[in-house]
Amino acid sequence: MNINKFKKNFDKKFIKFLNQKLKKDFVFIKNLDLKLYFDHIISLAKEGKRLRPFIFYLILKSLNKKIDQNGFKIMIALELIHLFALIQDDVMDKAKTRREILTLNEFIFQNSKLYNPKNKRDYSNNVSILLSDIIFNIFYNHISNLPPQIKNEFYIMINEVLVGQFLDLYLANEPKLNSNINDIKNKNLLKTASYTFVRPMTIASIFCNLNKKEIEKIKKIGFLIGNIFQIQDDLFDYYLSKQDKDRFNDIKEGQKTYITYYLLNKTKYGAIMKKLFYKKLNYQEKKFLNELIFKNKVDKYIQNEINLNHKKAKILINQIKNKKLKNNLDYLLNLIHQRQQ
Repeated sequence: MNINKFKKNFDKKFIKFLNQKLKKDFVFIKNLDLKLYFDHIISLAKEGKRLRPFIFYLILKSLNKKIDQNGFKIMIALELIHLFALIQDDVMDKAKTRREILTLNEFIFQNSKLYNPKNKRDYSNNVSILLSDIIFNIFYNHISNLPPQIKNEFYIMINEVLVGQFLDLYLANEPKLNSNINDIKNKNLLKTASYTFVRPMTIASIFCNLNKKEIEKIKKIGFLIGNIFQIQDDLFDYYLSKQDKDRFNDIKEGQKTYITYYLLNKTKYGAIMKKLFYKKLNYQEKKFLNELIFKNKVDKYIQNEINLNHKKAKILINQIKNKKLKNNLDYLLNLIHQRQQ
C-alpha cells in the first residue's frame, strides 16, 4: 500500500476518533467559541500527511505483523503527538497558515470577540497552548495501556522533540550567526529525524519483536532518511514564489540551517547575509537571495549532502536480510528522496 492509499484509509478512523474525543468527551462544554476552535482543530488534523503512522504501518506489513488494537492505538498516538507539536510550533513561529489553512492561533485571533482588542494576540496564543494541552492529554490517556517498552519510546520521542524545539529557538536567537554545523545536525536529529522517522520505526521494530542489532540498524536508516527530509525542507524555503507568502521564513526568524551555514561560512556573501537575518524580506530581496543560492551552487552543496545521506541509507538497507522489509525501506527512502516542494 502506498502512502496516499494509506492516508485515505487512516484518515477516516483518525478523524472519527478525534471528533469523538473533542466533542463527546467534552460534551459538558457550552462555550460556543471553544466548540468553534475544536472544529478548526479537526480541519487542521484532516490535512496531515500521516507520515509517522504510515512508517509504523509499513514496517508491520513488511514483517507480516497483524495490526491489532494496540497497533492501531500506536498509529493514532503518533498522529496525536504530531498535532500537539504543530499547534505549539505555530504559536512559537507566529505562523498564520499551515498547508493553506489558518493556524489555530491565527484562526482564534480572527474569530475571537474580545472587549479588549489589545489582548487579542496574547489571548489567541494562550488559548492555542491550552488547546494543544488538551490534545496532549488525549494522547497521554490514549497510550496508558500500551506495553511499558512502547510507552517508554513515546516518552523519549516527546523529550527529543521538545529539546529539538528548544535548540531551534536557541540557535535562532543566539548572538552569533555562524552556528557550528554540529549544532545544526543535532537540531535536525532531535526535531525532525528522530521525531518523524527514528522513533516511529523503533516503536514498530519493538512491536514486531526485532532484536537489538536489527533495531539499531533501522534507527540508523531512520536518522539518514530524516536528515534528507529536513535538509530538503530547508532548501524548499528558498524557492521563489510570489504566491507563497510562507517562504523565506528561516531568514526572517534567524533559523540556522545547512543553507545559512554554507552562505555564511563558504561564500563571500556572509556580510550581506547578516544584514538580511531577522528581516521580513520584500520580493526583490527574496529574488536576490534565491539567485545567490543557485548562482553560488549552494543547492549543489545541499544536494551533495542529501545524496551522501541517501548513499549511506542505501548501504544499510541492502544489508537487511528480510526481502519485504528491505523493499519497503527502499520505497520509503525513495519516497522522501524524490519528493518535491
